Amino acid sequence: TIPILVAQPPPLPPPNAPPWFFVKTPDIAVNSIAFHPIPSMPYFAVGCGDGVAKLCRYSNTNPEVGRRVATLHGHDPKNGVHSVAFNYDGSLLATASGDRTVKLWNCQGQIENPTCVATLEHGARVNCIAFHPTGRILASGSSDETVNLWSISPGNDSAERVSTLYGHTKAVSSMAFHQNGQYLATGSIDNTAMLWQVSLDDLENEPRLIATIADHKDWVNSVAFHPQQL
Repeated sequence: TIPILVAQPPPLPPPNAPPWFFVKTPDIAVNSIAFHPIPSMPYFAVGCGDGVAKLCRYSNTNPEVGRRVATLHGHDPKNGVHSVAFNYDGSLLATASGDRTVKLWNCQGQIENPTCVATLEHGARVNCIAFHPTGRILASGSSDETVNLWSISPGNDSAERVSTLYGHTKAVSSMAFHQNGQYLATGSIDNTAMLWQVSLDDLENEPRLIATIADHKDWVNSVAFHPQQL
């Protein structure tokens, strides 16, 4: 049984304190940031507009310690990395790009030198990704209007698509799993958010759409669950 761990952010600095350090990306958009989920591992990933992802180490006490430790090449440099996500224990990092792919990077014991172990393909640019709390499933949302669910191999070295969710009529822009692992929320530029029921024991059958929130008047750019209530 894989434990469900809730990622904790680093301790907050005192009021009016300066930033710990800057990650400088001159003239390049920063599209996404994700912290390593283990508090004792002071790292975060950054997805950039030039098609690369960066891993950075930070310090709560000494800004001079903060630095970039790895630059991950592999996506098409003409397309940005739109989303980055760690799995529950930080052993796997996923990056999603406008080049229509998601890449999986092995960080187990090599957080400062990850290796690409798998490339997953969509029909259009990939806008968002999210790991199931157990790390067994990765969800990816695309401009092809679909959400794919990928089963991660036990060795974290490959993934197989097990379900494709249809329902949105325009690009899927955001997604999040509930921390109990039973629900997935998706948002779209079709002005709707959808709630899906997920069963890890029956992934061959597509997760069931149980609610559609359709009273938005514009794009749904981000979704998130309350950590204790549904």
